[in-house]
Amino acid sequence: ACAMAGMIAGCITVTGLASKLISGVVALSSKIPNPTLSLLLALGVGLLFLLVYLYGILLLRAVGGVTLTSGFTTQLIRIKRGYAALGAIILAPVILLFALSPLGSDTIWAGLLTAGWLITFLLYLRETFALFISKKVSILHWILYLCAVEIFPVTLLWLLVVR
Repeated sequence: ACAMAGMIAGCITVTGLASKLISGVVALSSKIPNPTLSLLLALGVGLLFLLVYLYGILLLRAVGGVTLTSGFTTQLIRIKRGYAALGAIILAPVILLFALSPLGSDTIWAGLLTAGWLITFLLYLRETFALFISKKVSILHWILYLCAVEIFPVTLLWLLVVR
C-alpha cells in the first residue's frame, strides 16, 4: 500500500509538472507572432527533452558501472528506450496536427499531448515497478530512482519555463 501511494504521488507530481510545462510552451508559442521564432521554440523544447532523455541514460550507465549492476541498469535503459519510442509514435501525430491546426485550438492540442504523455509515462512506471519487484529490489530504491532520473530533470525544465 505504501509503494502504491508513493507511485501515485510520483505520477501526480510528474504529470502536473509535465502538464504545466506543455501548457507553458503552448502559451509562449502562441504569443510569438513570427512563425520562425515559434519553430525555433519548438525545436528548443524538443532538444531539452532529448537532453533529459540522454541525462537519464548516462546516469543509469554511471550508476550501473559504480554499483556493478550493469545488467539491471541495461534492462532499465531498454525499457526507457522502448517507451521513448512508444511515446514518439503516440505523440508524433498529435504534434503534427497541432502544427497544422488553426491558432485558437492550442488548449485542445496541449491536453491531447499531456494525455498521450501521461498514458505513456504510466505504462513506463508500471513496467519499471514490475522490474524492480521481479528483481526483489526495495520499493524505496524504485522511488529514489524515479526522483533522481525521472522527476528531477522535469522539475528543472519546469523551472526554466517558469522563470
